[in-house]
Amino acid sequence: MIFVRAGQTIYLVVTLLFPAIQKFRARQKLSFYYAALLRMNERLALTLLSALCVVEGLLAVLTAFSALPLLTGSALICLFLGFIGYRLYLIRRFSGTASCGCSAEVAETTRAESFGGLAAIGIMTMGAISWTVISM
Repeated sequence: MIFVRAGQTIYLVVTLLFPAIQKFRARQKLSFYYAALLRMNERLALTLLSALCVVEGLLAVLTAFSALPLLTGSALICLFLGFIGYRLYLIRRFSGTASCGCSAEVAETTRAESFGGLAAIGIMTMGAISWTVISM
C-alpha cells in the first residue's frame, strides 16, 4: 500500500507543479488569451492566473509532504472539479461557430482539446480521491 501511495503522491505533485511553473512563466501571454476567452479585462485575468499558479504550487507542496491529507485532498478535488467545469464551459461555448465568433476549425480544435482535457482531469480527480482515502 505504501508504494501505491508514493506513486499517487508523485503523480499528483508532478501534474500540479510542472503546469503551474509553465503557466507562471507565460502568465503575460496567457492573461491576454484568458481575458479574451472568458470576457474579462486583462489585469483581472493576470491576477487570477497568478493566484491559480500559487494555489497549484501550494497544493503540490502539501501533497508532497502529505500534510493535512483530508484538507489537501479536498482542495485537490475541488481544484480538479473546477477544471472540469472550465472544460465543460469551453465545450458549451465552442459548440457552434456562430456563438463563439470563430472559424469552424478553431471551434472544432477547441472542442477536441476540451474533451481530451476533460478525460485527463477526470483521471486526476479519481487519483486525488484515492490519494485522500489512502492518506487518511
